[in-house]
Amino acid sequence: MSKKRTPQTPTSQKQIIEEVKHQEVDLGAWYKSIFDLKTITKSDLKDIYEIIKYKGFNREQTLKLMRELVGDDQKLFSEIVLVCAVRGPQQAAITPLSNGSRLVDMGIPASGVKGTDAISCSRIGAATADLAAYMMKQINVDKRIPDHPLPMVTISTSRFLKITRAI
Repeated sequence: MSKKRTPQTPTSQKQIIEEVKHQEVDLGAWYKSIFDLKTITKSDLKDIYEIIKYKGFNREQTLKLMRELVGDDQKLFSEIVLVCAVRGPQQAAITPLSNGSRLVDMGIPASGVKGTDAISCSRIGAATADLAAYMMKQINVDKRIPDHPLPMVTISTSRFLKITRAI
């Protein structure tokens, strides 16, 4: 014969929620207490923020790493910008460049560098979307949406562009 045991302390999140539901609480006072930095300090809040913050990339850092990679070779730099914009990060990483190398051979993966300062084709595309759109307009790259007035929509990173005036 099995007996139901009632635990002395809640052992699951569900039990805790059920117990809290039945407590009478002044929500106003409870919410105000959160603003009191005696229970949760600024240091605690900073620690929480460090854990949960968006760990994206820094555009300037990406451009700096690209500059270190290509040096003064503006043609290679332009080629990298265009291949990342036109082909997308996955194909750009494995497309042979005019120098015979592929970006992946040069140490630039398609993506997967989240949480680091490393460079990737995705980051190159995001960091140079404005330049890529300008270059593509100069050479009349076919638009992906033929009737659209903005050539920038031909690149996958167009979401990173800031449209400042109507065209």
